[in-house]
Amino acid sequence: SRHLDYTRTDTGEFIEDIEAAREKLDKFLEARGRHLRFFRFPMLHEGETLSKFRQARSYLERTGQRNLPVTIDNQDYSFERPWVDAVRGGDEAEKNRVAGAYHESLHLAVRHHRGTASRLFGRDVPQILLLHAGSVGAAQWDSLFRWLKSEGYRFASADEVLADPAYRVDAPSVLLG
Repeated sequence: SRHLDYTRTDTGEFIEDIEAAREKLDKFLEARGRHLRFFRFPMLHEGETLSKFRQARSYLERTGQRNLPVTIDNQDYSFERPWVDAVRGGDEAEKNRVAGAYHESLHLAVRHHRGTASRLFGRDVPQILLLHAGSVGAAQWDSLFRWLKSEGYRFASADEVLADPAYRVDAPSVLLG
């Protein structure tokens, strides 16, 4: 997949691109007795019109996939370049600064989205945190996961999270704002 932005790409081109990736991933998973079940829209963009939203959902349904919504996104990828530069430069002070900012950003995002969900649903709702694998994540995830555990979070399968009634609504983000 070319990680196309669905809001800037027509539906035919978008689906053609993700279908090519799905076929490759399915072959890989099939050899291991598994199959592709979930899809995350690149940049979390699900289309800028209701028609595009419905067309993408129809494609996902035809191919046996389900949209995996992200409820906590904090653009953690933006810390990758400063982290790599600090590591390459051997700058411990800068590494510490970037690590601190990374954690502060994630902590704020987690608390904000947990609070928003609690206000909307009147209870804690399972969250889906989007993390990008990279050097900064490899260095900081142990600490992040310990913090999440200290905040009362636990890890669960996508099936378990999506079974929560809060995920029964599959509204297009174009309508939600």
